[in-house]
Amino acid sequence: NVIDGVAFADYGNGSSIASHGGRFVVGGDKVARIYEFTGAAAELRATLQGRHTTTISSVAFSDDGTLVATGDTNHLIIVWSAADATIVHNDLVFHRSRVQSIMFAPGSNTRMVSAAVDSQVIAWDLAANKRVIVAGAHTSGVNAVTFGANANEVISGGGDGSVKRWALVWEA
Repeated sequence: NVIDGVAFADYGNGSSIASHGGRFVVGGDKVARIYEFTGAAAELRATLQGRHTTTISSVAFSDDGTLVATGDTNHLIIVWSAADATIVHNDLVFHRSRVQSIMFAPGSNTRMVSAAVDSQVIAWDLAANKRVIVAGAHTSGVNAVTFGANANEVISGGGDGSVKRWALVWEA
């Protein structure tokens, strides 16, 4: 049953959505917007814009809700402050095609993982400015990704119909 419904005329195509507490972020045409439900209404809290030049295809909140990651159809990932919409990281451009999925590690604002049509899974350590790339993770692109039991284990689902678990090895 629908609890509340809100119509948005200005959010683009709504190709991605994520929530944290009473807030949710909707990604669409070059813009992501953070809203908060206040009763039956949703109020705009922040607009994340200015760097994406294509549709935002994936969004995620960090574990504590202070950061939002956005990925687009042109391989760019940006990490924003959820409070004031400033860019925290804008150099995450190692995918070669549409970003399908982004997830922050449980209990972390510095580790995240992304998946793309390019068949890569990339784990990011934002604090150390490091990444682990699993090239060819799936034969038909990677549709979804999440963390497993901890920040060193990733589970991915691909267009090849398989689900795989990966152990991440971070270089010193």
